[in-house]
Amino acid sequence: MNLTNLRKILSFYSLIGKRRLIPILIGGFLATSSVVFGFFIPLLVRNIIDGLTINMQMEWNSIYLLAILYTASFILTYIGDQIYLREKFKAAADLSNRIFKLSFFFPWKKLKQQGSAYYASLINNQLNEAFVVLDYGFIRNIFVLIRMVLILVMVFAWSKFFFFLYVVNVAIVGLYTNIIDRVSHRPYSRGYELMRQATNFIVETFENLHEIFAGEAKSKRENEYERIYQKITDSVVEAEIPRSRFDKLMVDLPDYFSRLIILVYGSFLVINGRMTVGTIWALWTYFSFVTEPLYLFRELARIAVRVSANLDTILNYFDEAEHAQKNYKKYEIFPVPKAPVYSLKDVSFGFEPDKTFLKKISLKVQHGETIAIVGLSGEGKSTLLNILLGLEQNYEGEVKLLGNELKGTYPLAVFKYVGYYSQTVGIFNETLESNIVMGRKLEEKRLEKVIDDLRLDHLKGRLLGEGGSFVSGGEKQRIQLARLFYAEKDVVVVDEPLTNLDTINESILLEKLEDYLSTRSGIIISHKPNVISLANRVFVLKNGIVAATGSFSELMSGDDTFKGIIESYLSSANEIGRKKME
Repeated sequence: MNLTNLRKILSFYSLIGKRRLIPILIGGFLATSSVVFGFFIPLLVRNIIDGLTINMQMEWNSIYLLAILYTASFILTYIGDQIYLREKFKAAADLSNRIFKLSFFFPWKKLKQQGSAYYASLINNQLNEAFVVLDYGFIRNIFVLIRMVLILVMVFAWSKFFFFLYVVNVAIVGLYTNIIDRVSHRPYSRGYELMRQATNFIVETFENLHEIFAGEAKSKRENEYERIYQKITDSVVEAEIPRSRFDKLMVDLPDYFSRLIILVYGSFLVINGRMTVGTIWALWTYFSFVTEPLYLFRELARIAVRVSANLDTILNYFDEAEHAQKNYKKYEIFPVPKAPVYSLKDVSFGFEPDKTFLKKISLKVQHGETIAIVGLSGEGKSTLLNILLGLEQNYEGEVKLLGNELKGTYPLAVFKYVGYYSQTVGIFNETLESNIVMGRKLEEKRLEKVIDDLRLDHLKGRLLGEGGSFVSGGEKQRIQLARLFYAEKDVVVVDEPLTNLDTINESILLEKLEDYLSTRSGIIISHKPNVISLANRVFVLKNGIVAATGSFSELMSGDDTFKGIIESYLSSANEIGRKKME
């Protein structure tokens, strides 16, 4: 094992924390204490052999001490396994929960660049693989199998009695394997299924980050993830603890008895001249633990090489998470009296320093006012939206919400004041009610009113399916609107609302949205004329700047870009309608 890999392992241990690491190490030490006892056992055997060969008498005191050592080894390794297994899996759960929670601090852009599956893989696959550096128990099982095969081959020529003894051991191991399979199969299967659910939950969470922040559901998702992972931990422990117990009773205990039988019966054979001392010593050597530490260190080196990449990923993740968390200086917004709802001054943005596509954007949204932002595709409307929501903070200029600068502000603080309607509706595989309430306080009367107003009664109490697979596109839009209405925020940001709806339902829901916005301040991003008309003022983006501003009617008569966008939409709608009529 080279120093680089050793440093990685030690760094990984430091992530676990002393509260978990110390019990794990203590349990691991106790579980492998047989290696320590193995140092003294040959000394006692030597005394016994000397007594037989020199004095021709039994050294019962040595035999008694040997029995005591085996008993102590059995007890200590049993206790060590219980401590080690419980603490190891708890440590894995703790570290997994930490990664899940820290992921909320990563910039929205980075989460999208890495992809949700990356974090799911990191938590459920790479993290578990890295924990192999703490897993030593499997080595013993491998040696049990190898030992049984070698003993059957070698002992047959020496003694039929000892051959029978080893056949019995092989039979016990075979029975042990069968029992372990039956005992552990169900909890392991349940654990793997829960792992898949956890992966889906993680992917679902980070693909719908807007909805979680807007719905104030961060804590709820964290608690739900802890609940899922607790079930995974319980399933694994349910499988591993019986395995450890049967390991002791059906592998270690027969092994200890076999050793004593070899020594006692072999001594009897030597006294009666039926077997040589060298043969007895050879039989004893088969059960020796002297070489076990060498195999242990060799296996640790192999493990370190195998998991090195996973350790790199995990250690880099925590470095990046710590850096991302430090970038947020404020976790609360304190509204400044008489300050505009939103105030943007000379805001510029580009993914590369010398290639900005938003240039010197300045605008204000006053209390009680709704504005619309309009522009052709690629003008930066989505990026501007993420800036307004605090999700994109690498901008130049000044962006204030209720008098508070958003740069350095944790996005969750923004969503405590801003209601958000996303064009991509994130539906969770939960009930309708849970999808609407999200992480907010449940107020049943308000929830019932929202459900009734938006005609979602037929979905009450039903699971909506992964990604909303059990509901239609129109129903998803109603659910999104229900979230907005239930939140009752004074500031609203609406992104391309009411898609996938027929004309009649769109008209009904548009009227409800208009009524909701009438008592609030809002920002609308849309290309639909009927939605844009809800705004008091319209800002037109062109070539990265605010090219025009005014009311709907003023821009239709005075701005060619805005007029072109509206006429293009109406022309497309008329063309589709004409084709359907033909």
